[in-house]
Amino acid sequence: MTLLFRHLHSAKSGNFANAAYQLSPLALERLAAPLPPQLSFEQVAAMPLAISTAAAGLYLPEYLGLPLPSTAPKFTGKTVLIWGGSSSVGATAIQLAIASGLEAITTASTLNHAFVRSIGATEVFDYKSPSVVEDIVARLQHSELVGVYDAIGEENSLRPLAAIVKLLARPIASVTVHPCENPTDAFYPTYSM
Repeated sequence: MTLLFRHLHSAKSGNFANAAYQLSPLALERLAAPLPPQLSFEQVAAMPLAISTAAAGLYLPEYLGLPLPSTAPKFTGKTVLIWGGSSSVGATAIQLAIASGLEAITTASTLNHAFVRSIGATEVFDYKSPSVVEDIVARLQHSELVGVYDAIGEENSLRPLAAIVKLLARPIASVTVHPCENPTDAFYPTYSM
């Protein structure tokens, strides 16, 4: 869990003792968390990257700037669209959004619909459906959409998201995990790594 945080810390500290890719990495205690006893290191290896990527995109003011999560969230009536809800970053973003009092609408393959619902997604759309853009637009047309989070960041996610934002015809903050090489006038997501 500490490798990613150490890499981020070394970028700020300039101290190579805090850099990643070491046999015995150093980490600040405040940047580490205990493993739940039922989980192995292998099972949680992707968690630091997923958590930091999702949290940065959702909460930093230069990205979506959403309200911080809480253990007792109050529902805000606002919605966030998370493309790729069954990915590690997408699943983390769904849970964080729910903890911030937001409704999470997401996409996933039909095999993963039950999973993303089990972690709190209100509604799930099959990203392979030929009508996915129209279906999502119909669902979000009268919602207070506070942002779009693209947890995939590839052409097959960026293209439909650009179409959704265009059809909703209102300014919508957007974040993606990879740079968008073909932004549009309406859809120009910020790159959050």
